[in-house]
Amino acid sequence: MVMRHFFSKDSNGVCLTFNDMRKVNDADSIPFYFEQLAMDDPEVFHYAEGTLPSIVPTKTYGFTLMELQALEGYLADNREIIYELAYEYADGTRQ
Repeated sequence: MVMRHFFSKDSNGVCLTFNDMRKVNDADSIPFYFEQLAMDDPEVFHYAEGTLPSIVPTKTYGFTLMELQALEGYLADNREIIYELAYEYADGTRQ
């Protein structure tokens, strides 16, 4: 899955990106994607993807339950900022 907008990368190498906003059932939704290079295999990525406003990923691979809960908390803490950025990308005020 190709995401257009980089948001963050933490000290463990977990990267969060998001895509352009879209309307789903009259609500503004933003696809998100976490990924991290697997420690034991440099050719494998762990990932978690979903769609805001929900912070719960719909597809995951490789992350532990505790890691997924931490990612959900991170999304909850940053959801408003991601929406602000997505609105700016949508209206052209951010490139």
